[in-house]
Amino acid sequence: MDLSPSSLATARCAECGSIFAVDDMIRHGNAFVCANCKPLFMQKLAEGADIRTGEMRYAGFWLRFGGVLLDAIILIVVNSTLQLIVVFAMGQSFLTQPEDSGVVLFLALYLIQLVISISYETILVGKYGATLGKMACKIKV
Repeated sequence: MDLSPSSLATARCAECGSIFAVDDMIRHGNAFVCANCKPLFMQKLAEGADIRTGEMRYAGFWLRFGGVLLDAIILIVVNSTLQLIVVFAMGQSFLTQPEDSGVVLFLALYLIQLVISISYETILVGKYGATLGKMACKIKV
């Protein structure tokens, strides 16, 4: 059994986050990559993708809160603008229509706003790794 210092050294894989012996990993700069993640890592290198090297730094509470607050402000502005457009488009006829048509209209408006909010988070995090508020706070998911 080899108990030399090099055989006891461990590192965290930059791709999957698991801990392995350094002897079982490849090194790229400050990053170590396990054998399972090597093909994916090499593909990212070939494509010129952003490679994480070193330890991740987690954002604190107030930084995250700031990102969420900015996202909320952005969504409030978008959704309020949509509401104003619908109300002004309806004009005076909104007050004279039966109650049921107003309920249906606002239910449809609510569903549209829900789709906008879900799409905002999903598309931006999926494509850029952060929403606009998180980008402004330099946070990446």
